[in-house]
Amino acid sequence: MSRGLVAADLECSICLRLLFDPVTLTCGHTLCRGCLVRAMDEKRQCPFCRHPCQANAVAHASTTVLTGLLEKYFAEETAARATEANVERRDYRRRLPLFLSQTVDFPVRDVTYFMFEPRYRRLVSDCLAGNRQFVAVADVDGNDLGCIISITEVQQTLDGRCLVFGRGTQAVRLSNFEEVDMGFGLVTAAITPVDDEPSSAADSVDLFDQCRTAVTDLLRLDSSGIFRRRGLRDGISAAPDDPSSFSYWAAGMVDTPLTTQLEILGESNVRRRLQLARDALRDSIRRINQKRKNSSLIFLAIIGFTIAYSLKAHLTGK
Repeated sequence: MSRGLVAADLECSICLRLLFDPVTLTCGHTLCRGCLVRAMDEKRQCPFCRHPCQANAVAHASTTVLTGLLEKYFAEETAARATEANVERRDYRRRLPLFLSQTVDFPVRDVTYFMFEPRYRRLVSDCLAGNRQFVAVADVDGNDLGCIISITEVQQTLDGRCLVFGRGTQAVRLSNFEEVDMGFGLVTAAITPVDDEPSSAADSVDLFDQCRTAVTDLLRLDSSGIFRRRGLRDGISAAPDDPSSFSYWAAGMVDTPLTTQLEILGESNVRRRLQLARDALRDSIRRINQKRKNSSLIFLAIIGFTIAYSLKAHLTGK
């Protein structure tokens, strides 16, 4: 072959097909991203050499050189593999354990949980032995949405309670709920990613700018420091620089009704998600300003009452 390269040279050793969206691990082995996702569901290790692997299979960067070779020399085969991979991804249903939360957690946001119930001790144990992932689900009737949390650190007390640190990575829909055998009530579910609809960054640049402005205004009004206590000490400089991630990041800043937060979490249209986040931010700004206005009116009323009372006492004394 004149080009010196055949498809077998770029074959995935897991699925035995042409690599698609190749990912190279720290140990040097390369496989399809879809194959890595399925492998990480079982063990956090390379499926070839069993070297420990903490890579985020969804977010890990593609191997640029191999991607370039595939697109240059095997364009038709890669297009066909893309179609196959999309079908496989749609049909594949990962199962993850569920953690019921009183809040809605979002991708790209850091989280901390204190787990002490036996079922959640089992969750932590299973996660640490496997892919270090679970789904945080707001405890709302009829809710089928959640956020995958990747555990970054666990601090355990002598009596088995756990302080779990993690980060949201992916919004998902849940189905096929099953209770874990001997799991003290721990439940797992099949998950389906809430993927963004195809769009260009230019489609959302106006709303992106509006959201960034709203965040800046909100932080400026934040005299109590509540938003900085939520991990926003660096302000807008800590925000993601892409519209998709920013919409989640911004939505996690404010206290809005759980129904609104779930609407944002389940929205696959980036522009619509930015609109919802912007409206939530602006609503928070209005409420803060109204609260300050009310406080000022109350203060003026108290001052007026005090002056009137003092004047009356003065006149009565005469």
